[in-house]
Amino acid sequence: AADVYKRQEQYKFAVSFIKVGDYDTAELALCDFVFNNSIHLLAGIAQYWYGVTFRVRQLYQDAAKAYLNGYEKYPKSAKKRQVFRWKEAWGLDRDN
Repeated sequence: AADVYKRQEQYKFAVSFIKVGDYDTAELALCDFVFNNSIHLLAGIAQYWYGVTFRVRQLYQDAAKAYLNGYEKYPKSAKKRQVFRWKEAWGLDRDN
């Protein structure tokens, strides 16, 4: 139980940087969270926010990669619908 609490706190810490507009630090913190907790329930949501850190800085290729990775790796994520919208908007759902 303590381990679950620790992971939830680590997730909240990472997302807190987005709330204050520190997207560079949020990127690093979320990347670290996803890397170290890839099977945790919050990993898919963290992956979504990781993509957001790029999108708000207009790093659209990086955002697309992050969203697509999350879409494929975390198909049951609570943020899948938002990722699907970005995937569709950027034409990533088309066969090339």
